[in-house]
Amino acid sequence: MTADTVLGLCPDGVNGPTCGFVRRGPPEPASSTLPGPIEIISTGLVSFGTNRTTGIDLSARYLFPMLPWGQLTLSGQGTYIIKYLQQQVSGNNLVNHELNTGPFGAIPYWHHYLTLDWNYGAWSATLTENFLKGTYDVFASNGTSTSPLRKVGNYDVWNLSASYTGLAGWRLSAGIKNLFDRNPPFTNQTFSASAGAPAGYDPTYANPIGRVFWAALAYSFK
Repeated sequence: MTADTVLGLCPDGVNGPTCGFVRRGPPEPASSTLPGPIEIISTGLVSFGTNRTTGIDLSARYLFPMLPWGQLTLSGQGTYIIKYLQQQVSGNNLVNHELNTGPFGAIPYWHHYLTLDWNYGAWSATLTENFLKGTYDVFASNGTSTSPLRKVGNYDVWNLSASYTGLAGWRLSAGIKNLFDRNPPFTNQTFSASAGAPAGYDPTYANPIGRVFWAALAYSFK
């Protein structure tokens, strides 16, 4: 929720569903009949009311036959959203937003997470894919309500990790997050930006962090 959203729903500084997020100082002597000057506007995460969704959750797991070089396991979970009802910021009744748009970020109608695990004695590795179906910008590409909404591309991120537990009590791990250095798909939304300037990506839908290498060493006491 941006400062503009808070102030837009608290027009007179006193009455409105978001006025509780505005902290004011004491009224100035020259304007004693007006609210005091704004000191802080809270723009954190807020729960205004109710969300109601209808969808289908899918889950599957397959254990491959044992091979000389190890055991493979493939699993996946997916969610298909059929309907998404969200209470408006103003506190009014639930409204049915289009699946691929919304006032607080994208609502992709399909999202799945795939995992491929490999185990061979003390060695193990995991490859994962996090996929979200493409959405649409809340605002039309040319700023008018009559033009077609701008398509935002699909977003998928692959991660790879491996570990070794052959040393008593020790676990050595390493991996790569965002294996293919995937950039967030561009969006011209402004709800998450400051001063109304587009952020360039939707933080509820994608992560701007690129490829990251990591390693860890752990010891377990018994």
